[in-house]
Amino acid sequence: MKKRFTMGERITDRLQLPTDILLGAAILTLSDNRILKIENVRGILESEKTKVRILTKHFRITIQGEELSVVRYSKEEVEITGYIEKLMYTGREEGV
Repeated sequence: MKKRFTMGERITDRLQLPTDILLGAAILTLSDNRILKIENVRGILESEKTKVRILTKHFRITIQGEELSVVRYSKEEVEITGYIEKLMYTGREEGV
């Protein structure tokens, strides 16, 4: 099945612009399995020692692991430390 692209995706591709600038895509930077930085966040939905859930423009991101801690949170970025074992993306319209 052919993927349908949004108008924003087509414009970004045609103008050769980074998608994060025009579309607000989440940018994840993982250092080993200990530090995760996520840019372009909308909010923190849940924060526990074994699970953190983050809301972005297009997805909910679930981080699972041990001794997880949100060490920095600003309007656009969140930094999580601990032993990160699993990252999952869920569409925004799917379960909370």
